[in-house]
Amino acid sequence: MGYIKRIVMVGVVAMLLVVLSILLANYQVNTTTDDRLYDAVKDIPYNKVGIVLGTSKYLQNGQVNLYYSFRIEATIALYKAGKISFVLVSGDNGSKLYDEPTTFKEDLTLVSSQV
Repeated sequence: MGYIKRIVMVGVVAMLLVVLSILLANYQVNTTTDDRLYDAVKDIPYNKVGIVLGTSKYLQNGQVNLYYSFRIEATIALYKAGKISFVLVSGDNGSKLYDEPTTFKEDLTLVSSQV
């Protein structure tokens, strides 16, 4: 009985340490980045290059991925406001049939020409 109780206690302590580590990391990220979060394009300082993190355009159910749409919109808004001069797109290009960077480039070009 004592052996099982010890194992349970070690498990509980380990889980508490994991939760505490996550909370501590979250607190550190929030406090060190608070002055770098912006609610309006006008408040964002100029940067030569804006980086667009890759994501798929469509979800598995075929709907457009909102992360993708919002990244396109934000990039165009920053570019048109003169907050960035160049756009660097990233993403998966693991096969000839799946190429996130090219899709982003094509959509950024298409949407920015329409706006």
